[in-house]
Amino acid sequence: MKIGKCFISLLFICLVTGNINAGGLVPHAIYGQILLPDEITRADTSNLLLDAFVIDRPDEIITESTGGCRINTNGSYVVECSAFPTLAPGDIVQVEIYDWDFNLLSIVQVELGGTGTDRIEISLFSDDSPKLLDEDFEPQELLKPELQDTDLESR
Repeated sequence: MKIGKCFISLLFICLVTGNINAGGLVPHAIYGQILLPDEITRADTSNLLLDAFVIDRPDEIITESTGGCRINTNGSYVVECSAFPTLAPGDIVQVEIYDWDFNLLSIVQVELGGTGTDRIEISLFSDDSPKLLDEDFEPQELLKPELQDTDLESR
C-alpha cells in the first residue's frame, strides 16, 4: 500500500513539475493563406520562405523546414508553435515571409490564444508599397507600438 501511495505521489510530482517546462510540447498551430496585396488572390508560394519567433525570445526561430511548419503550394501555411522550446498562451509570435533573396515580403503578429489554433491571413506587401521602396524602411515600423523596441537585427 505504501509503495502505491509513493508511486502515485511521485507520478503527481512529475506531472506537476513537467507541465511547468512543457509549454513547447503543447500543440498550437498558426495557419492561414498567403495572399497577394489585393487580399483576395492566393500568392504563388513556390519561392517563399517563412520565419517565426516569439517576440520575447527572438533567438528561438522556427522556419518552414521545422517539423510541423510548412508553406504549401496551394497558398496556405502552417506554423506549429510546439516547435518552440517554450510557449505559453499570450505569447506574441511574429511570422515573417521572405522571397529566396531574403527580401522581406510581409510581417504579421499573432497573440496565442488558449484554443490550440490561430488563423490569420498574410498579405504580401505591394510592389509599389512605400515600405519596399523606402530605403530607410525598418521592419520595426510594422510592429505594434509597444513592441517597437524589440531588436529584430539580433536574430
